[in-house]
Amino acid sequence: MKNYEVTAVLKEGSSIVEETKNAIKDILSRNSAEISSEEDWGSKKIWHKINGQETGFFAHWKCKANPAKVAQIKAELLLNENILRSLVVTQN
Repeated sequence: MKNYEVTAVLKEGSSIVEETKNAIKDILSRNSAEISSEEDWGSKKIWHKINGQETGFFAHWKCKANPAKVAQIKAELLLNENILRSLVVTQN
């Protein structure tokens, strides 16, 4: 297991944000990732529009995951239409 950081820019809307954050946590847990922390960075203006959106809700997780599962996690994050952008990086 390695340490990873997952950051996502979500479509805005109170119910959409909570629903999408829960979906991301579900993706991580289904792929045997252990979440150690979760941070809400809040709503921010996006420099360039993403899918017509000028603002997005930024959320961040730290977790431990099997490196073999990271590609699957990334693929599942891409499939969620409420996630405008996501990034999964190794934490040192």
